[in-house]
Formats: sequence, C-alpha cells, structure tokens
Amino acid sequence: MNYALWADRVLAALIDGGIVLAMTLVLYGLMLILGIASILAADASRAGENSPLGALPCCFCCGAPFGVALISLLFGLYNKVYLVSKRGCSIGQKFRNLRVVMANGSPVPLGTLIVRLLIQFGFGLFWPVQVLNLLFPLWDEKRQTLHDKAVGTVVIKID
Repeated sequence: MNYALWADRVLAALIDGGIVLAMTLVLYGLMLILGIASILAADASRAGENSPLGALPCCFCCGAPFGVALISLLFGLYNKVYLVSKRGCSIGQKFRNLRVVMANGSPVPLGTLIVRLLIQFGFGLFWPVQVLNLLFPLWDEKRQTLHDKAVGTVVIKID
C-alpha cells in the first residue's frame, strides 16, 4: 500500500483543525454578542424597561471551553466518522488525496471510526500523548499514528 506521508497527514489535519477553529470563532462571536446584549438588557431592566434578554445567564463566559470541546466532538463525528464512512476521507484528507482504510485495505466499519475518533479526542486531552501520537508516523513502518494502531487503520495516498 502507498502509505500517506507525514506531511500530507499534517496538512490534512491542519485543514480539518482550521474548520474547527472557524466554527469556534463563530461560536465565540455569537456568545460575545449575546453577552453584550444581556448586559444591555440588564441595564435597561434596571432602568424600568422590559427586555427578554435581561434574564440570560452568564454561562456564556463559563461555558466557552465546553463549547469548543463540543464543537470539536460534533464536527469530528461528522468529518471523521460520517464522511470517512461514506467516502473514505475527511474534508482535509480529500484535499490531500488521502483515504482511511483498514490495514488489509477494506473500508473502515462505522463502529471502528467512532472508537478511532474517541481515542483521538482522548489523546487531545493530554498534550504529551497527543504530540507522541502526531509524531509517531515519522518512525512507524506503516506511517500509522497511535490511534490508527489502536483500531487497525492506515491512511493511504491515492494518486
């Protein structure tokens, strides 16, 4: 098999990560707008005016880190589970002509893709493990990451 080069995998991951970043920035922008509207509505209600936004909780600031994790997980389910199960690649991988397959070349079952994503997500919670996971293809004979090894998948280059 023509195993994907590390650089191609990194570029694909950067594309996928850029999409998550853009979605996160939109979420933060909406939270900022709602937070400002809530403050203005609270000021208006103190002045005797009624406003439906006056009762918004302050969870916009406290919930931001959870929002990023939720966006990452939901987008990951779409991009790295649904799309890979349907076409064999994520959005970033499609740009680099990469495909995720089982080590024997067969398509990856949906359950395996879910486990693969959860392992990736778990590695992301511990940066030393994530760094090791990202660098592992540099010295592995099949250029697999740790999450690939865990579920028996490989990433190949399609010419």
